[in-house]
Order: sequence, then C-alpha cells, then structure tokens
Amino acid sequence: MSNQYQPKLKLVLFFVLFFFLFNIILNGFYLISLERPYFYYEYLALPLLFCYIPKNRIRVLVLGLVLLADAVISLAHFYFFDTVNYLRKLPSLLITHFPWYFWLVIIAGITIFIGGLTLFIKSKNVKQIGHIKSDKKTFSYFFVVSFSIIYFFDTLFGFSLLNFRPNNNFRVNIAKSIITEYYKDMKLYLKSYESISHFNDFKNSNGDTLSISYKYLLADTSSHQVLIILESWGLLKDSSLRIQQIQSILNLEHKGYDIKFDSSYFKGGTSQAEARELLNKEGEAYYSIIQNGQLDIEGLTEHKNKAGYHTSALQSFSGFHSSGQRFRKILGFNTIKDYSDFKSPNLSNENYNNHYQAVNDETVFDYCFNNAFSHKKSFTYILTINTHLPFRSQKLKTGLFPTNETESQYKRVQDQFKHLANLLNKFQMDKVVIVGDHPPPFMYNTERNLYLKDFVP
Repeated sequence: MSNQYQPKLKLVLFFVLFFFLFNIILNGFYLISLERPYFYYEYLALPLLFCYIPKNRIRVLVLGLVLLADAVISLAHFYFFDTVNYLRKLPSLLITHFPWYFWLVIIAGITIFIGGLTLFIKSKNVKQIGHIKSDKKTFSYFFVVSFSIIYFFDTLFGFSLLNFRPNNNFRVNIAKSIITEYYKDMKLYLKSYESISHFNDFKNSNGDTLSISYKYLLADTSSHQVLIILESWGLLKDSSLRIQQIQSILNLEHKGYDIKFDSSYFKGGTSQAEARELLNKEGEAYYSIIQNGQLDIEGLTEHKNKAGYHTSALQSFSGFHSSGQRFRKILGFNTIKDYSDFKSPNLSNENYNNHYQAVNDETVFDYCFNNAFSHKKSFTYILTINTHLPFRSQKLKTGLFPTNETESQYKRVQDQFKHLANLLNKFQMDKVVIVGDHPPPFMYNTERNLYLKDFVP
C-alpha cells in the first residue's frame, strides 16, 4: 500500500475504533433485551460531516448532541416510554429524594462528558479531518460502504425498512437511524388518540380476553374487595424462590382463605398495566384517557360504582407522576389519595428504597384495610412504588441472586407480602387480587433472566 493512503486508513480505523469502543460502553450499560442497536447510522456520517465543520466548538456540539440523543432515547425505551413522554416525566425528578452525592455525580459526569468530547475533537487524528481535499471523498466512501454492509445484515435479520427476514432464529440489530427513531417517537407523542372504546380488549396468552382483575373481580359481588398493582413484581423462573417470596400469603390457607396463583401476559410499563387491569384494554389506552379526558366504556371502577361500592384509589407517591391523579378522576373513583395524604409531619413513614418521594407502601395497605369496612361495600385500588428501580440495595448476598440489588428488591417484595398477610389475618377481606405491572427492568441480562420475559404473577 502506498504511503499516501496510510494516514487516511489510520483515520478511518480510528473512527471505527471510536464507534466500537463507545458502543461497547453503551451496551455494557444496557445489557438488556431492548433490540437497541449496537450504534446508530449517524455515527458513520460524523467523519464526513466533520469535513464541512472546521470549528472545534461546533464539532463538540454536534458530537455531544448525537451522544445525548442516543442516551436519551435508550433510557426512554428502557423504561417503556416514547422519548417525548419520557422527557415530560423528567420534572418529577425535582420532587424526588436523590441523595446529595447523586447531584455531585451528575455534575462530575457532565464535566467529564464535555471534557472528554473536547479532548477527542482536539486529538491529532480528528483535527486533521477536512484539511486535505480528498478527505470528503475518503469519508464518503467510508459512509456508503459501511452503511451498505450494516444495512445488508440488518435486512438479513429482519430489522431494516425492507422487512425481509429469511432467518427468524437469529435476531441481531446492528444499527438504526436515530433520526428515524425520534421521528417515530414524535409521531407517537403527537398522535391523536381515538376514544377508549376503539382500543383492543386485553388478550392473555391462553386466549383469555379478560385481565386478571376483570377475571377475578368484575363479576364478584362480595362486599370488600382490593386490587393491588405491585410495582416491578415479576414472575420468577425459579419456583422455589417464587414460593418463598409469597409464602406468608400461602400460609393463609390455614386461616380459611382460598389462595389462587395465576399469571398474566404483559406489555409495556406501569401505565399500560393500569389500563390493562382497570379497563381491560391494551396498547396506549392510558394515553387516550389522559388526552381525551373521558371514558366511553364502563371500566372496572364505574362498574363497581353502579353496583353500590365505595371506590377508592390509593398510592404512596405523588399523583403528579404520569398524570396519575387525572387518570383516576376520569375513571370515576369516589376517593383518591396519594403521598400528600399519607406523609407524616416527622417523616416517620417516609420510604427510602428508591428515589421516589413516597411513604412506605405498608402505610397505604394499613389505611386500606382499616377503612374498607367503614363502607357496606368497598372496592379499593392500590398502586405501589417502593419496589421501583433503581433500588437501594443492602449487602445481603445469599448466593441465590446475581447482585445485591436483585436480592434486596426481592426481599422488599417479600416483606410487603408478610405485611399484607398480617393484615389479612386481622381483617377478613372478601377478595384481594395482587398483580405485577411488569418484571423489574434490571440493567443486566443475568438479573433480568431471573424472571419470565412476557409474564407477571
């Protein structure tokens, strides 16, 4: 190879190495089944773009925006949100309990991020881009060839726009366009939702057309009923761990209770779970209600209202999150209570398992069971939060779990069941349904593999 091509080859290899290392870092952080690509096509165009951008400040800004766009959309999809709705949730961080060192880490992280970008842009390999006329030609070839190769493999594995999938057994998503992904999310956010009656009824994996709460509560006429959606309660693959977690509830069979263990198909996050259990609808039904501000079907709440029940919606955290209080008002609950109603002046019941400002879920359980019998017929819905990730772990390590966080979160759910069992011993409730919203979205595959991918208990 002639000497004139060696510097250009080094430059191309330098950028390939940068893309590779950067995405190794990202995918090391997101070792999860998201169908997140290894990187976005826009990274391939950066060397060519730098040929037209001589100023270092602009280069830092462009590269920084691409990396930030990558991180934001990855986080949004990680938590089952489109990007715009995820960004709308960010103000709720201002009412959460992050420790002081969290903000210190954020400031340090931003400083390192900007400093790292600046050093990268000012490095010898990057600074010389565009100084030679043939650079545009070189990086045009690099973009076209690399794009074509990657697009070919994505087409082969069924991830490209061509929708061609000859091999269904091997699914590897190498790249996507980040612009296309943001466009899809923006369309989703700006979508004008039809009324709730146009949404498909929930369909479980066994062909059942009723959600768990509809299956066990809709036709039930007993006097005192409770529905609990337990945050991040997943269906453990290990049956012995599963039984151990709910053993206190299973022991209630000796107290005259009839215990049934069931599972449900799930899709999406907590908002989708609420629509699933309270309306028997799937998809984006929650957002339809928030957008349209009305119901044109009879949901579980209205059904209980008409049957003479006093209906209550309780949660241990703020109703500001995901417009939850508005959602419950539209559904027609007679009583709605959240964090502001349960917090104590001396913070004695404040919860510190995660960053959400909340009381212990047990405080809400106590209120529910103590007040259910003040009405002849009552239906109470509780949404919990204490087991939401990221979970502040303790050094437990029994060897049954891959990380302290997985074990700590498991034991917190176990403690909640013990508390519920004590309440059920004391108060003879007629019917209690407890269902998970989704499995806990742990960071690593070893953690996620503890749970079945498509089902909740």
